[in-house]
Amino acid sequence: VCTAAGTSTISYRQEDEDIPLSGEIQGKGDIMALWTLQSHTMLETHNSQCPGVILEHASDDTVSERTIDAYVDDADNYADAPETNDADEAITRLQTSAQVWADIVAATGGLMAFHKCNWQILVFTAVGGYVLYRSRTKFQDREIYLRNHKGLRSKIEYKAHTAANKGLGVMLCPTGDQKAEFARRLQQTRESVARIATSSLNITETYLTLKTRVLPKITYSFPITSFTVRQLKALAVLIDNAFIPKLGMSSKMKRIAVYAPLELGGANFPSIESLQDQMGIDHFVRSVQWGKELATDIRIVLSRVQLYSGLCTPFLEDCSIKLRHMEDGWLLHLRQRLAHLNGSIWVEEAWTPKLQRVGDA
Repeated sequence: VCTAAGTSTISYRQEDEDIPLSGEIQGKGDIMALWTLQSHTMLETHNSQCPGVILEHASDDTVSERTIDAYVDDADNYADAPETNDADEAITRLQTSAQVWADIVAATGGLMAFHKCNWQILVFTAVGGYVLYRSRTKFQDREIYLRNHKGLRSKIEYKAHTAANKGLGVMLCPTGDQKAEFARRLQQTRESVARIATSSLNITETYLTLKTRVLPKITYSFPITSFTVRQLKALAVLIDNAFIPKLGMSSKMKRIAVYAPLELGGANFPSIESLQDQMGIDHFVRSVQWGKELATDIRIVLSRVQLYSGLCTPFLEDCSIKLRHMEDGWLLHLRQRLAHLNGSIWVEEAWTPKLQRVGDA
């Protein structure tokens, strides 16, 4: 067996009691049976050894515990500060979690690219009844160092909590700010329409390019984005001006006729604003219906949002009341779009606070 730790002096074989695995194994990353067995063992080991974060329901005992999220060779470690609620505790727990994962990767013959790693932290402080983000200057002497399998230490880059981190195709920011993600989609749109402007595609080829190449790339993150109408219009203007003339229509044509469905006499041209609504609502409903770990996370956050909203009616059912006191977020964005569409989402067994009566303890 040849790995980053060296080449073994003995070979391996499948014993009689082993789970039968087919296909070539050495140097093959597409053997899903081996990949699943190894990844599951690594994640379970890390989960048993490390502190993580806990999301608690606003009312019942539902919790979601998580130490790490991993996809192929990308991994995100999490830690909080349950005892002191302070940055020092969170950073110490985060370093422990990251070091354990680095040791697990090394034990399986891999190596972590420390120069590609970074760490971020959200620290809050109460000021005048509000909760504000604490700046790096309050804990600037704290750093995170990780050791490789030879004991050599590397300093891990610190990223501000306002900086976006490129995840799996999405620019993620710990604060939830999506300016970086929008800037990326806007740049992708500009590059795409520039290529279309100089192309010599016929109507059929133009339509296929729009549906199979341009829109999937630009709207990849739409299930979890909450771009404003103004931001979506900036994307739509670029796409409309580039593709509508190529499809044999006048760029001056009324947009209501361009976006309307065929059965109503329209051209059924895709609307960017409608696509974000469709993909966001579909993602929410599908995730909750599946009932997996993501559904638990959504239900917990929904209970917290419900409590913060002050409503005694389900958060996504009665969308007529404007909640100006709430900060922007994905769930609030869905609620606002549902109100605009005169729609609602019924979530089974969604928790709502009860009205208090005079004399209640």
